[in-house]
Amino acid sequence: MRTVLCTYLDINHNSRAKELVRIIKLISEQVAVVTPHQCDIELDECIVTGLGQFKYVHFIKKARDQIKRRNPDCVVFENNRCALLVGIIKKMYPQTKIIYDSAELYIEGIPKGIKQKLALVLRLFEKKYMKLADVVLAANIERAEIMKDYFELNKVPIVFDNIHRITATIDTEHCKKKFEDLFKDDRYTVLYSGGVSSERMTNELAEAFTKLNGYQLIIVGSAVNKDLQLLNGIIKRTPYNNIFYKGLVSQGELLYLTKKCNVTAALYRQDTINNTYCASGKVYEGMFEGKPIIVSTNPPLRKLCETHKVGVSTEDLLTGIQELRANDAYYRKNVKTYMNTYMSGERQATLIGQICERLSMGE
Repeated sequence: MRTVLCTYLDINHNSRAKELVRIIKLISEQVAVVTPHQCDIELDECIVTGLGQFKYVHFIKKARDQIKRRNPDCVVFENNRCALLVGIIKKMYPQTKIIYDSAELYIEGIPKGIKQKLALVLRLFEKKYMKLADVVLAANIERAEIMKDYFELNKVPIVFDNIHRITATIDTEHCKKKFEDLFKDDRYTVLYSGGVSSERMTNELAEAFTKLNGYQLIIVGSAVNKDLQLLNGIIKRTPYNNIFYKGLVSQGELLYLTKKCNVTAALYRQDTINNTYCASGKVYEGMFEGKPIIVSTNPPLRKLCETHKVGVSTEDLLTGIQELRANDAYYRKNVKTYMNTYMSGERQATLIGQICERLSMGE
């Protein structure tokens, strides 16, 4: 099978996009990727449509032209920036198989500003054209069930979850030098890699550490300025000097911090469908390294903790962190047991089987 994969994302820095490429390579003899960004991963061919003011228009045109020139057996479209292409390609080549990956689920809200209005247009394209795809992928079962009804799909989408391991190389000497002050004593360490954002509840987590002596919080990632100002205020008034914001870090540095910490955190405000039914890859980055999790009470996160006992899902973050420390060995054992499932390759084999089955239907 010859396949063209179209993604508006930067594959080099998006774990889901990387894994999708790996999956498609396993079911195709030849894969060409069309993207605005340079590709550092191994591909048969990468067609770079370029950046700049009109990059989206160039991307749509080049993607259409490349599909027309190559006449592939299958086309993969990733996320709503590609939704328009589903309609175009299905009309031009009705026999071509289409796989559509929906990593996010933005289906409600009143648009404010130009960017949100543009997002609304893309949402309308998804609503109109997603049902034309032969295979639809969703990030978890909760979203999949919502999508079947909202997008009027014939089948519940296949679950392609955000379970990704950090695979970077660690420069140990560099990391030791950069972060040595964080690990001089025996404080129980929580790592939060969601940056500083109200949507990600960073400051609620930080507030808990103003009452936790013998614990520390390390925050990495980008920051929303107004939320960073609030965080700095919390840091100034904590009596324990135990909250540290280290800004953006490399994947190697993130892996180093993940290995050094005791717990990783993933928090999402339940203000939209996309956030409420979040599909967090952050929880798995930590669990692949054997770390229990402290998470918000969003249904998928709560279900994960209640079913597999790999961490605590709670609104009372202070008590939750204390619970994890008090029963550290119990939670680490459960994490190891649960993650053995994903080490085996069973998940990938199941996903490939489901995709191939749906692609073969109707032939």
